[in-house]
Amino acid sequence: MQVSKDIKYADKQPIVPWGPRYTKSSDQDVQINLAISAAFTAWIAIKRYAEYKPLQFLAFSFVYRIFEKLKSFEPAVSPTITENGEDDGRALRMGKRILRSLALVFSCITIASLGYTGVLNLMEYVSGSIPAFLYNNQELLVTAASAVMLWIMASYYR
Repeated sequence: MQVSKDIKYADKQPIVPWGPRYTKSSDQDVQINLAISAAFTAWIAIKRYAEYKPLQFLAFSFVYRIFEKLKSFEPAVSPTITENGEDDGRALRMGKRILRSLALVFSCITIASLGYTGVLNLMEYVSGSIPAFLYNNQELLVTAASAVMLWIMASYYR
């Protein structure tokens, strides 16, 4: 009697099926991801006010890096060719990969932004004021936190 893998390994299934799963990249990919994160963090640290352009380019870079990583871990599927000679499932698989990449990247940026706002609100609630360093360096702190989270996401998860 054959049992499907979903039932056989039900205890090992992730709670959120589209969420990230631990998968370490090669050392070269980890170094490339670190270099991308460091470059955009250095750009914002040197420039100070760049209207969130480093964060935008950081997001685009990691959407591509995570998209390619997801593609490399996707199981081989035999194409289903239609009468017109097209593979209908290819576009669907690619669409799922791009949506998952976008969701992972923008969730990291959202967590960094909400974390920054939460820290500011907590400090204002506790002490009644916000330190000038935190208040004046929002772009730097959100970009740096996002860069660290994206490096971890692209290097150790899929």
